[in-house]
Amino acid sequence: MLYSTDMNQSRTVDRDTLVLLAHLLRMGKGVEARMDGVLGELNLSSTRMMALCQIANANGEISLSQLASQLAFVKSNATQLVDRLESDGLVRRVQSSDDRRTTRIELTDEGKQDMQAAFRALTVLEDQLRQMYSPEERAQLLALVSRLCDAWPR
Repeated sequence: MLYSTDMNQSRTVDRDTLVLLAHLLRMGKGVEARMDGVLGELNLSSTRMMALCQIANANGEISLSQLASQLAFVKSNATQLVDRLESDGLVRRVQSSDDRRTTRIELTDEGKQDMQAAFRALTVLEDQLRQMYSPEERAQLLALVSRLCDAWPR
C-alpha cells in the first residue's frame, strides 16, 4: 500500500500497521460471528441486540434518526431494522408527546425479556474474555478500542 503527499515522495505502510489492520478486521468479523452464534438461538443477532440496547438506554426517547446515528446506519437500514423488530413484537413506535411530527421507539415487554435473555446468553463470551485477560488487561483493551472507535466512527 502506498500513499503520497507529493508525486516525488511516497511511503509504504509498515508491516506492523498492516498486521494490526488485518487483525482488527478479523476481530470485528469474529466478534460479530460469535455474538450471532450465541444470540441466534434466541432469534436475535448482534445488530438486533445492539438496537434493543440503544432503545432501552434511551428509555423511550429515541427517534429513528437518533437510532440510525447511534448504530452508524443509514436511516433506511435503521427503518428496516425497526420494522422487523416491530413485526416481531420487540419494539413499538409511539408519537412523541412534545412534537407530533416525531415518532419515538420504545421496547415492548417482550423486547425487554429478549434483551435480558441475550445478556444471559452473552455471559459465555464474557467468561471467555475473563479467561483470556486479567481485569487490568480488559480495562486497557476497552480503553484502547474505545479510543479507536471514537477516532474512526463509521
